[in-house]
Amino acid sequence: MGQGGFPDPIGDGAMWARQTKNGVEYFSGTLSFSPSPGVPQIKVQFVVFANSQKQSERAPDWRIIVNTCGPAPERPAGGGRGFQPRQAPQPGPGDAGVGSQDNEDVPF
Repeated sequence: MGQGGFPDPIGDGAMWARQTKNGVEYFSGTLSFSPSPGVPQIKVQFVVFANSQKQSERAPDWRIIVNTCGPAPERPAGGGRGFQPRQAPQPGPGDAGVGSQDNEDVPF
């Protein structure tokens, strides 16, 4: 059992409090989880709004709208984002690449 008597988690996520241009408060968030062992992680992006059309006490207080869902990007071992070096642009025809300059006026 996990925290508070709940089952062990299969993933995690986060939510941020936001406000629309019209002043409506809502949450936006992401969830990453694996539906079963050995299955690649799934990442879900969503928003949560208060249910403004609640007509009974049994109606939900919040509405969840899923924006995107798909495979989570793979992370390097250790959980960090890892270093991804950028490849230097290659000089094209007519470009003055390294070593193509006239160095006769260099004093050494």
